[in-house]
Amino acid sequence: MKRYLLLIAIILTCACSEPCLDLANRICDCEPTANRRNTCKNTFVRNNPVSISEDDEKRCEKLLRTCSCDALEKGDYQACGLSKAPVSE
Repeated sequence: MKRYLLLIAIILTCACSEPCLDLANRICDCEPTANRRNTCKNTFVRNNPVSISEDDEKRCEKLLRTCSCDALEKGDYQACGLSKAPVSE
């Protein structure tokens, strides 16, 4: 459930074109069961026909290099763009 909430955040901030769609698919593919993967994709990938800016597309392309199921399992949500970058003090 926590991943679903985080995925909503990325979809809203990075409405999907190809790189963002690929990123959303990658995140959904990390769900542990086929049912949860399909639910994720139906909710966040197939039912979100929106356009994105060129900056968002570049951001998703960059995140595709770091996002993995392993990163999500370790709680490294930032690797998939699912959390804000830490603020430097």
